[in-house]
Amino acid sequence: MIGAPVPEIADMVVGHASAVTRAVAPWATGAQMPNFAPSYDPARPARVYHEDTLHRLAALADRYDPARVLATGQVIRAT
Repeated sequence: MIGAPVPEIADMVVGHASAVTRAVAPWATGAQMPNFAPSYDPARPARVYHEDTLHRLAALADRYDPARVLATGQVIRAT
C-alpha cells in the first residue's frame, strides 16, 4: 500500500490501509515470502501455505522428482 500521510488526508490513509490489511488477512503469511526465502525449518511450509496447497506441492514433488534429487530450498514433501 502506498499513501502519503499529509495532514489533509493522514487519517484517511491510515484508515484505508487498515481496511486493506483486514481484507487480505486470510491470505497473509506472517510477512514470509513462500517462494523467495528458502528455509530448512520443517515447520515453515505450514506457516506460509494452506494445507491443500501443501498436499498439492508434495504430490508435484513426488511426481516430478521421485528420486528426491531436489534437496535445496523449500521442497515440500509428504511426511
